[in-house]
Amino acid sequence: MTDTSAPSHLAGDFEPANYETWRGLVDKALKGGDFDKRLVATTADGLKIDPLYTRADALPDAQAAVPGSAPFTRGTRAETADLGWQICQRVTAADAATVNAVILEELEGGSNGVVIEIAAPGKLGVKISDASQMAAALAGVYLDYAPVALAAGLNAPDAARHFLGALNILKPKPGSVTSHLNVDPIGTLARYGSAWSAIETALAETVALAKEASARDLPLTTVRVDASVAHEAGASEAQELSYLAATLVAYLRAFDSAGIAPAEAIKQISIALSVDTDLFLTAAKLRAARTIVARIVEAAGGSAASMHITAVTSERMMAKRDPWTNMLRTTAACAGAAFGGADAITVLPFTWALGAPDRFARRIARNTQLVLQEESSLGRVVDPAGGSWYVETITKELAEKAWSRFQDIEAKGGIVAALADGSVQDAIAATAAARSKAIATGRQDLTGVSVFPRLGDEGVKVEPLPAAPPLEGSPAVRPLIPRRLAEPFEA
Repeated sequence: MTDTSAPSHLAGDFEPANYETWRGLVDKALKGGDFDKRLVATTADGLKIDPLYTRADALPDAQAAVPGSAPFTRGTRAETADLGWQICQRVTAADAATVNAVILEELEGGSNGVVIEIAAPGKLGVKISDASQMAAALAGVYLDYAPVALAAGLNAPDAARHFLGALNILKPKPGSVTSHLNVDPIGTLARYGSAWSAIETALAETVALAKEASARDLPLTTVRVDASVAHEAGASEAQELSYLAATLVAYLRAFDSAGIAPAEAIKQISIALSVDTDLFLTAAKLRAARTIVARIVEAAGGSAASMHITAVTSERMMAKRDPWTNMLRTTAACAGAAFGGADAITVLPFTWALGAPDRFARRIARNTQLVLQEESSLGRVVDPAGGSWYVETITKELAEKAWSRFQDIEAKGGIVAALADGSVQDAIAATAAARSKAIATGRQDLTGVSVFPRLGDEGVKVEPLPAAPPLEGSPAVRPLIPRRLAEPFEA
């Protein structure tokens, strides 16, 4: 008779597992093949990703880190907030009345925030020319519950003033959620080649707007460090993070020059990053971003506990051919953003590369987040990737690589000087070219595009987008032009 009182050790008859035994079995299976070439992956930054991580790879600092504490690698909150993150969907339309209808539909459908695309030179969106039009676009929106973010490019200062003016008309209740004016003169300079005025003047105007916004009852941030500008032009993860770091430092210096200490300035700054299909690298990038921001702000005498990171699913990864595959891409990107602890996530509709999204495309984008939140419960755990030897290692290595590149930018005089001499653009262009070659030669796959292409009618009909208003004048720097990975195949 079996003694059921004794503990059962299912692995008791086996030798303890160890790396050496595993490696021996792998080498036997490879039959002389090169281990590094066959099983070790390399990121666009040259970071190696091993096929196996063990307890020996555990990092002492990561083992001791806790969520809600500096350097905030594991998040700025010790506990989850509701379902984990804000669902902030992009809204674009031809006029304020239509924008308002789409906003209310998004909020009624489950979003708890919106990003309003506003027309500007080189950029599509709704035309907002005064505070009353902005108020009409926001009619019926409870700003104390649903934060609004503006995306206005070269018209960002005007849009911010119209929003502040609309507050006088709407008279919203004070709330706990924060809306974002998203004035980003450096990002505008990088993306379009020029800001709305000389960059020194634009920075001073931005700080003045921040002073005005901070006096409002409604919580607001004025400045956005939008690192997705670098991503969409082809940047690697470390290049995107180094751009973030250098731009953040430039804004803190602008505030400091105006007599506003970094400890107060950081409360007026939000951050945006792009997220794509590499789930674990995406999570590591967001975790590394918090580490870098915390190091910068703390070195300046402040705390990064209030930092707000919005993750936007990459436009670069979206395809026109077989657009249904974009649903897979945005789902993976959204999951990576959730694992990385994004404070807000924007999922682009699966037809974004084709034209204006319809109600179905917007609903799918919104419901992607709702399913991940409410059915998969991804937001109910703080830093779910924490403790993973792989994710902790790649987070640390990514932060170190980004910090080194940030120092290179600073050695050139800062992000504005590095954009002026073209070194940032050249580095990103080299990375983009290497990635394009890898796709063209089959070393990197694009599902539905370079592999498993769907030939024939996909059954997707969209309304073509009109041409964006033309840019005016000559660029001050070479712009970072967004490029989708699938464009060469589609051409």
